[in-house]
Amino acid sequence: MADRSTVQYLPGAAYERALFSRMQAGEEAAFREAYDALAPRLLHLLERYLGCAALAEEVLQESFATAFRRIGSFRGEAQLSTWITAIALRRAHNVLRAEARREKSERAVDPRSETSDPLPDDSLASSEETALLEKLLATLPEETRLALLLTADGLTAQQISDMTHVPRGTILSRIFRGRLTLGKLLGQDGMRRSTHRGSRR
Repeated sequence: MADRSTVQYLPGAAYERALFSRMQAGEEAAFREAYDALAPRLLHLLERYLGCAALAEEVLQESFATAFRRIGSFRGEAQLSTWITAIALRRAHNVLRAEARREKSERAVDPRSETSDPLPDDSLASSEETALLEKLLATLPEETRLALLLTADGLTAQQISDMTHVPRGTILSRIFRGRLTLGKLLGQDGMRRSTHRGSRR
């Protein structure tokens, strides 16, 4: 996996259009170029969204395979990077829904099974604060978590709207409410830690 300190971005709409034309012409180097430019950033996003590095890698590979197979049907209504990211997010969303159905079915078969949702893999966290934030993000509604993650990844509300087919105003509301909720959760966690430390004195 590429070092995140060297994550690349496609340098602009004009470049993406040229790259798209080369891909439609069947130029193999163009497909490799698109993957190398987009995969590191998209993998990072999927890891945070899914909470599992292995699952994110699987979704990434399937998404690029799907995008490359369908390149002939892409009409350029959005940028190439937006189109591929949308494919990956739809696949990730389906994975999460399937996982939720599986866990619900398992709990129905064995009511003694663990009912709490597993926390995301914190092995990618660079600090205790980052790990805490990832855990708190996992408690938010899926659509709110996605909006916050895409915003943190540098996308504007309009880009997220285009990608998810959700009105821009709704995206802005999700971002606002998500940040507000995270702030409250972070404050509650700080109070719990302070109380815990005080009880040990």
